Amino acid sequence: MKKRLFTVVALLAAAAVSGISFAATTGTTATSITTVGPAGVFCEVKDGATSGLGPYATADEYQTTPIWHPSTNATGEIPYDGNSDGDYLDDQDNSPGDLYVVDLTTYTGDVLVTLYLNNPVDLTAAYSYLNMAICVYKATAWNDADLNNTVDPDELTWETIGSPSYGVSNGAYDTYLTLTNGYVSFVVTSPTELGTGDYRHRFFAVTLDAGIFYCIDATATLSPAFYIDVRQA
Repeated sequence: MKKRLFTVVALLAAAAVSGISFAATTGTTATSITTVGPAGVFCEVKDGATSGLGPYATADEYQTTPIWHPSTNATGEIPYDGNSDGDYLDDQDNSPGDLYVVDLTTYTGDVLVTLYLNNPVDLTAAYSYLNMAICVYKATAWNDADLNNTVDPDELTWETIGSPSYGVSNGAYDTYLTLTNGYVSFVVTSPTELGTGDYRHRFFAVTLDAGIFYCIDATATLSPAFYIDVRQA
């Protein structure tokens, strides 16, 4: 069983987006609102820690969710490569990990994703800076091993760890969520359709792949809280 020093708090939210059109007449404006999908919901957002479906959850050398171990008046990195055993399973090691897994089901368009840092004020008491590299991976295959038409842990194949579809340019991370910016936004193109008929899925995962921080008080709030918003682009 994977161990964690602390669990990243995640608040899940998937925006149900409506198509809106305006038709102008003399002095008045008529608005027609239509929904997309059942009750307007076009995707399902799953917590990276509890779903067990993300790319890091299916890779044994990593923790499921991001963890790190700050010390007062010291810098730290995520991941930390100076561990003695060469993997990321030790609860004294730092590790990248999954934040959210999103299933677009049958929706084939692009989506606008905004990831918010939900407790920056609390974190400023613990860190002078906390820079987290945010990336996106897409599921490329689904092996329904038990033939139950349900996506279970270890059944999804993801893009290679370290080569995500978003968040890295020319080998370097290019999207950081920090105490200063408070949120990041990006467009995700529709992932590969997996399954058939009523059991179709299009998965992508939002992950924390790397980071650096300086801790000024290890007794203050150390765990970031996140909030995600997914809209049709």
